[in-house]
Amino acid sequence: MKFQFKGSYISYILLFTFYFFALGIFSSIMSIYLSGIEKTPAEISFIVSSVGIFSIVTQPVVGYFVDKTGNPKLISTLALLLAGISGVAFMFFQNTLLLFLLNGFTLAFINGVSPINEKLATNSRFRYGNIRIWGAIGFAIASQIAALTYDFISPKFNFVLFFIAIVVSLIGYYGTSEVETTKRSSLHDISFKEVSVVLSKNIPFIIFLLITLLFTGMTTVNNTYLPLLIKASGEQVSVVGTVMFLATLVEIPIILFSHLFLDQLSIKRLLSISFIIIIIQFSCYGLFSSMSIIMVSAFLFKALATMLFIMITLKVVISIVQPDYVNSALGIAATWKAIGGLVFQIFSGMIVGVSSIKTLYQVFVGFSIIGLLLVLFLRMPNQENKSLFNGKDPTT
Repeated sequence: MKFQFKGSYISYILLFTFYFFALGIFSSIMSIYLSGIEKTPAEISFIVSSVGIFSIVTQPVVGYFVDKTGNPKLISTLALLLAGISGVAFMFFQNTLLLFLLNGFTLAFINGVSPINEKLATNSRFRYGNIRIWGAIGFAIASQIAALTYDFISPKFNFVLFFIAIVVSLIGYYGTSEVETTKRSSLHDISFKEVSVVLSKNIPFIIFLLITLLFTGMTTVNNTYLPLLIKASGEQVSVVGTVMFLATLVEIPIILFSHLFLDQLSIKRLLSISFIIIIIQFSCYGLFSSMSIIMVSAFLFKALATMLFIMITLKVVISIVQPDYVNSALGIAATWKAIGGLVFQIFSGMIVGVSSIKTLYQVFVGFSIIGLLLVLFLRMPNQENKSLFNGKDPTT
């Protein structure tokens, strides 16, 4: 029987493995790379904060044009190609302002595609977990390869690997099924005003955006400062990469068996679990000096918390937003994630500058408790989506 790439499982493997490999190779040890070219903690925070600033624009725009054109593959392709170009350019400069701009462009365009990919995974004939698992594998491998490349080849070679991964992910993209969108007869049938008016009246969605700002703001900063916390103990960069690699592997069973609990547990319970996880995680980072405890905590909780929240976001938006505005709502949620990252990166740079990374994590414990309390005010519909992560064909 002749193999057909279109709609095949292989196409999803290529897309998710190399999309997340690109994200991991570029971002997993970014703080260490910047430290290695003699950037101060304040400069590192400034450069990394660019993602939030740029994403405030790119995230809703990407979601808006997907809803408006009904052509998610075209919009995603353009965004990823722009990310690839700016990501390769990153290796040629050391000026702080230029690095700020290039880091912002690269990750903002990559993150802009993320909501589309998550929805694509739920829209295929394959079960969500069987597709999304390859993203975890790709990011885990990238974390380890980025560290080994940094130590034994060249830190700059990671940016070459990044561009190659972008190209391969695009090959996979064109073999996947289309993301469900409401196709408009005219590009003028939907406007930013229409989207903003509809979503601004959705109170549960507004509260969830506040929760998103808190949760993802802190976890985004964690990606910046955890590698520095581990490296400060005298460990090699390759050891940091191994910790990130093992931490990401924890995502695999969560993703693979997501249909067994994400469709069954309520959104409020899932959100509560997510905040409890980061409370435990940040407490270990902030209160214990033992590097063994810090590494075990990173292994057990780092990727678990962020992956769980990504899947919860998908469930929340699809459950409480009208179908015509789902992609726009996912883009707006991603924007608030970016705003949270921006605000917390600036705030964190100030805290670390006057105190220490451990103090920062102690403050994060307090913010996490506030987030957990905020979940109590979230009112969800009685009929939540109960088959989102099962796929159209549960046997596949």
